[in-house]
Amino acid sequence: MFKYLATIRVIHNCFQKMNQTTSMLYRCYSNESSDENSDSDNIVYNKKILIEKYDETKNVLLKKFWKDCESTIKERGLNNTTLQVSEYNQSVFKLLRDNKFILNEENPNRDEDLQKLELEIENLTVKFDKETIFKSSFTLIELLLKDKRCCVRDYLKDHLPDKCLSAIYKLNEYTIECGIIHVLGSLFDHLNDINHIRLSTLIDHLEMHIVTQLVLLYRSFNPNLTYYELKYLKLDDYVIYDLVEDKKVKGKPNATIKIRNYILGKKLVEFMTERGIITILNKGNENVNYKTEGYKDNLLYVECAFDINLLPIKLNLPMISPPVDWYSIKKDNNPNVPTYMSDIKGGYLVGATGEFYNRFKLLTSKNIDRFYLSFRKDPSNMLEILSFLQRQKFLINKSMLKFIKDNRLALENVDLLIDQCLANINTLAAYELLDEMFYRTDLKTNIKGYFRLDELKENLNKRIQRARYEEFIFQLADAYADYPLYLPAFLDFRGRIYRSGVLHFHERDLAKSLIIFSNSEKDINEINNFSENRIDSGIYNLAIATGFKYQKFSNYKESYDWIKNELIPNQSNILEFARNADDPFQFLSKALYLLYFISENEKGTSFYSSDLRYLLNEIPVSQDASASAYQIMSFLLLNEDLGKGTNMIYGSEDKIQDLYSSLKDELVEYLLKTKCSNDYPQCEDFVKTQIDRKFVKRLFMPLIYGKTIMSMTNDIKLYSERKLPYKAYFKIANDCLEFWRMKFPDIVNLMKLLNLVGWFKSQMNKPVLYGHMLFTTHQFYTKSVKTQISIYDRKTKKRHRVTLKLPTPERDIRKSQVSTCVNFIHQRDACIAMLVVDKLNRYHEHASMYTVHDNFITSPYYSNIIDISNQNYQFKIPSLYLEAFKYIEKPSNIVMTFLMNNLIYFESESYNMIYTCHISFNTLYNLVIKKYKGNPSEIREEIKYFHDDVSSIFRKNKKVFDDNLSDNIIITDELSLIAKNKFYDMYQNILGNFLPDLPGKGVNYIFDREDFRYFLKLNRDSFCHTKVDKKTWDIKTNIFLTCFDQYYTNITDTKYESYPEGLKHQIESYNPNYSLHY
Repeated sequence: MFKYLATIRVIHNCFQKMNQTTSMLYRCYSNESSDENSDSDNIVYNKKILIEKYDETKNVLLKKFWKDCESTIKERGLNNTTLQVSEYNQSVFKLLRDNKFILNEENPNRDEDLQKLELEIENLTVKFDKETIFKSSFTLIELLLKDKRCCVRDYLKDHLPDKCLSAIYKLNEYTIECGIIHVLGSLFDHLNDINHIRLSTLIDHLEMHIVTQLVLLYRSFNPNLTYYELKYLKLDDYVIYDLVEDKKVKGKPNATIKIRNYILGKKLVEFMTERGIITILNKGNENVNYKTEGYKDNLLYVECAFDINLLPIKLNLPMISPPVDWYSIKKDNNPNVPTYMSDIKGGYLVGATGEFYNRFKLLTSKNIDRFYLSFRKDPSNMLEILSFLQRQKFLINKSMLKFIKDNRLALENVDLLIDQCLANINTLAAYELLDEMFYRTDLKTNIKGYFRLDELKENLNKRIQRARYEEFIFQLADAYADYPLYLPAFLDFRGRIYRSGVLHFHERDLAKSLIIFSNSEKDINEINNFSENRIDSGIYNLAIATGFKYQKFSNYKESYDWIKNELIPNQSNILEFARNADDPFQFLSKALYLLYFISENEKGTSFYSSDLRYLLNEIPVSQDASASAYQIMSFLLLNEDLGKGTNMIYGSEDKIQDLYSSLKDELVEYLLKTKCSNDYPQCEDFVKTQIDRKFVKRLFMPLIYGKTIMSMTNDIKLYSERKLPYKAYFKIANDCLEFWRMKFPDIVNLMKLLNLVGWFKSQMNKPVLYGHMLFTTHQFYTKSVKTQISIYDRKTKKRHRVTLKLPTPERDIRKSQVSTCVNFIHQRDACIAMLVVDKLNRYHEHASMYTVHDNFITSPYYSNIIDISNQNYQFKIPSLYLEAFKYIEKPSNIVMTFLMNNLIYFESESYNMIYTCHISFNTLYNLVIKKYKGNPSEIREEIKYFHDDVSSIFRKNKKVFDDNLSDNIIITDELSLIAKNKFYDMYQNILGNFLPDLPGKGVNYIFDREDFRYFLKLNRDSFCHTKVDKKTWDIKTNIFLTCFDQYYTNITDTKYESYPEGLKHQIESYNPNYSLHY
């Protein structure tokens, strides 16, 4: 047998070599022609044409095949199968439909009734507790308790160690059954693109859910404990700390770590397979691992053995009454405790229960003990921004919903929607029909020649899931029609704002098209005062926004001309336009509004009539920052060329600049000059024919995320239409990376500088701190270890081995290093977005606003794409976006503060010399005098106060401070925690109040390279215990100091003065502001 396999392998390798030889001969033959370059280009062109025709034939055949299948489904009535839809789903929709009478404007208790109805919905969706699940999913409970056999708790009695049973029996009867349904509902639902999950994922979620229930049970006995405090307690009577075992660390014989053995998740999976709830599937990887010849990498998956429509929706739906404003309930005596749901409340009306307590709170990060936010100051400003965003009222776009219902068949014919029959078909019946259709010989479509059966099954499954998603969105929109909608806002650990659920502007194109803004009384009062020019500007902006949803244009005039010359004269072909649009449903939504305005105007209704001007304010238009990460980089580096390339600074031509399009031609020219084409002639064809904007963006955009050369090589390999040697792919990737380093050496240097901070903090076993005026982000990556557990399937009588990755306390140096720069940029991005919202709230607290990171959605009146009136530019979103850059600190101060907070301002257990500050108070005094000439006595008093207060704290040490404020401050005592915190607060206060605003090189940053060298050396002695570690630390220190010097050498006062001038011109210019565009 093994000889046979070896023979097959030899034959396989021979065929590969023959194919390569044939390809080389073909290449050589083509190159011997009279016109070598012309023939080579023709070969590549003809091959590309053949590939395109083949793909087109496949797509046409696949479309015809699915049409035949869907016709057969309707003929046999398979789409009329009555699915056991969850009572839970229907109860929510029924509540909304049956209570629409309370929306009557004559109802005096309208607001109170809406709030009561919202509470009922939240009790079914957000609360998600045992009573709710037991009531709404009783059919699934019966499946778990098949033939009235023992419950899960009794089953575990015979399979768990005795020390765990006391904790399990403190849970109520059927609590674990409801927990199983809860976990399945969160992992499987008809909105997912797949109907199976990894077995390891299911085990992990089941284990974590039961552990969470035990934590909450303990909390009920100790209500004064926060979750942050609770996780440090050792609960001897609880299964949380009993389900761990010692595991040896690889490479360290005497070291062990505590890991979880997942006995709960393991036994629950065995219980579910025994009761026929789930089926374990063994799916092999398509790529054979040749190092272990004859084997494939097998992956274990889990599939539900019942219709997943029975599962409750694990979603957070929109609210129909205003959310609770976010407010802080932190303890005054412990301001540095990370902010969890127990410290900040708001959003949904009901309190957090069950797993919701950990998943959906102000912070949406999964590992809340590793990634979190903290506040040194009052967080009320940030909470007001969140509250302002979630107070925005929305409505369902009923006109768009009606258009889709009336034109459903036409939308299916142009492939914008999936045939509705797939939403109601049983999946098993669909698979049986597919098997029959695949092997039929009377069909005109020879599908077997182009697709495998397993490929078609996967495609069918995606079509079914998409059909169910579309049907669910339509049902949801129909149920919420006429109701006011509110979308609670949440943050991740970097400060980025998110919404939950499926009906918001973070979602897919279809969901976005079904939401519009709702006018408040303040909106109506202000709109009544708008001039005719303001109305004209709004309609003009709507037309431009509509064009950009169809495709990208080089400027706004082109978009407007396309609307005027193409869409309006040919509006009867609107579905054909939508078929080719970038965002078809959003294009349809805006185009229908625009055409409605035009038709009403033709009927004699003025654009300035109340109804039309109010309606215009309801239409959402989005403005996105182009290459936002590199926009922020251009500001941090004061790089005007990069600023112009990302539309931060207005260029010489009225054109939306595209960074990746501009780089494409330069990259092609650079690659053709390299030796790549000499070593591998096929590379020249690849460079000439296949490098486009998409390719450039795919390579360079993720560089800030830590993309490596190997990852770039694999992307090029996947992108290539013809097979090249792997070394050729690697050579192209290497040349692309060299081009990037040559083009933007300052970006490469800054990324290296920031990432090295992550490396140092990881070596010190400390979290990386990202601070700004609103909050501080804490980031601490840890490694995972693999552990294997055994699962026994009683039905198949097989034992499966499952590999799980378990988090450990051991730091992950690589992740910390590569993630520092991107998280630094993302936090700046989040800060800028919050500043824009804050400014808009101050100017127009009732203005429509929604944010998707660096994408701002508002009404055409506030978008300022074009302002015909040539006034009030400062109230428009693009101008507010640019002003946010003016209000934040100088770039040099932003970077310096980050470096100081991580490499100087830290607390270590082994301090002999806490702080050595090489800064003169006399020099500081003189510099401040130059800045504040008007009242120097106040500055003297401030510095004197700082000196006296610190001296009083350390009065036991007589030589802490010189009476004359000497040049050096040296604190040599071992200080208590209180004293260190007090010194930190005062020192931070004086630096924050004065130093960031001081002009001139030499005071843009507080510490110089020698100070950082000193503190890094101090930390090396504390955290490096071997010669190798110390040598590595010294190498990293030298690289850090080199990057430090390069950065602060390039950041000059001249650059800082010229860059904001460009911003100011962009803000105040009445020309189109492209900093935010479509």
